[in-house]
Amino acid sequence: MSKQEIKRSLDIRPIGIQHVDQSAELLTYVFQVTNQDLAQIRGQHPMQWKKPVLEQCEGLGWFSGDKLVSQLVVYPFNVNIHGKAFKMGGVTGVGTYPEYVGLGLMNDLMKQSLQKMRDSGQTISYLYPYSIPYYRKKGWRSSQMSSLIKFEIHRFRNLMKCLEEWNE
Repeated sequence: MSKQEIKRSLDIRPIGIQHVDQSAELLTYVFQVTNQDLAQIRGQHPMQWKKPVLEQCEGLGWFSGDKLVSQLVVYPFNVNIHGKAFKMGGVTGVGTYPEYVGLGLMNDLMKQSLQKMRDSGQTISYLYPYSIPYYRKKGWRSSQMSSLIKFEIHRFRNLMKCLEEWNE
């Protein structure tokens, strides 16, 4: 079967609560996280960590029949930039099973999600990438805000430690 035939056999639709297990399975496979890892991190049933995400966010996926094969999730946030609040879409939960890579599925999910964000007034979007070079190749421009945040948190922790020692 050609790539075009495979893609034509798939359909794109919203991901809902009924897909929580499939969504979690896809992400645990893509990011090579075990159910044991999730249970230790989250302290709950491994598949249930995804339920609040799907309740609060906009999920979009490609399906082969009833099987979720590719997904993207957008968290609704507000961000403050120079004292002005903006609606922001936080892109996460991005993944595709290897046998479906190279079909343009993520490209389509990203385009539709960005359009939905625009329609919802989310004029800014942040992506928390597992690999900055990978997403740069895909056309996502990045500012490494996490370095700034990490630096400020680190400074704050040092300040708090100094204050605690000074008060002793």
